[in-house]
Amino acid sequence: MLVHQAATRDAVHQLFDSVDAISVQGYDEERRVTYWNIGSELLYGYTKEEALGRAIEELIVPNHMRDLVISAHRNWLNQGIEIPASEITLCNKSGKDINVFSSHVFFIDENNKHEMYCIDINLADVRQAQDQAVFKDNMLKAVFEATPDLFFLMEEDGTIIDYHAGENNNLYVSPNHFIGKTIASLLPESVAKTFKAHITKIIDQGACQVLNIT
Repeated sequence: MLVHQAATRDAVHQLFDSVDAISVQGYDEERRVTYWNIGSELLYGYTKEEALGRAIEELIVPNHMRDLVISAHRNWLNQGIEIPASEITLCNKSGKDINVFSSHVFFIDENNKHEMYCIDINLADVRQAQDQAVFKDNMLKAVFEATPDLFFLMEEDGTIIDYHAGENNNLYVSPNHFIGKTIASLLPESVAKTFKAHITKIIDQGACQVLNIT
C-alpha cells in the first residue's frame, strides 16, 4: 500500500504509539529505522533509542535473509513491486527466532521521500493456543475412547450439538434423530424439568452437577 499524506502518517504514529500488541517499525529509503513503537521493544528487545538510526536488517533480520530483504525493499522502492504479507521468521536482540505475520506499507513524506512501515504480529501466542487446543482435543478423545459411557455436548439451552458413544450400536436412535434438538424434547416431561434445572445450576454456579434418574 502506498500513502501520500504526511498527516495520515502522523495519525498512524499516534495510533501505534498506544498499541503494544503489534510491532511496528518505520524506516527510510536506506532502511534506517525512523520509528519503533513499544510493541517492537517488547517483541524484539531493542529500546527505541537503540533502534533509531540503525539499518532494520541489522536488528531483526537473520543473516541468511538479509540480502532478500534488501532486494525486496529496493524492488518496491524502485520498481513498485510490493512486498506481500506473509509469515516469516525474524530474530530478537538475543538472536532468538521470532515467528511473525508481517505486512508492509509505504508513505511518501512532505519532502517526497519514501518511508516504509513493517507491521508484525507475533504468532507465538497463536501457535501456543493452537497447540493447547489440539492437546485438549486429543486428551478428551482419549478419555472418551476409554469409557463406554454416552456423552452429549449441548448448548446452554440444552440443544445437542455433538455426542460420543462407546458403541454406536448401543444408541436407541440414530444421531440424526437427536442432533440439533433439545435434550428436554427427547425426554419425559418430569425428567426434562430436572435436566433443565441442573443445566441452569451449571451455568449459574460454573460447577459440575450430578443428576440421578430413577
